[in-house]
Amino acid sequence: MSIYKVGEHLLVKSGGRIVEAVVKAITESTDRVSLQVSFGNETALIYLWQVVKTNNADTATRKSR
Repeated sequence: MSIYKVGEHLLVKSGGRIVEAVVKAITESTDRVSLQVSFGNETALIYLWQVVKTNNADTATRKSR
């Protein structure tokens, strides 16, 4: 079972930068868990090692939009 939930806000590494993203889907296989996230106009499939921080624990890191 994944520790992340759909709709959760995360800070993730993508393309050499750290961005705030929202989890859209969780893909679990026998050897790994991947997250489909969206940020801005982009959607990416990321691995758990790319997650920098979950914003549910620290809402002060969220960017104001």
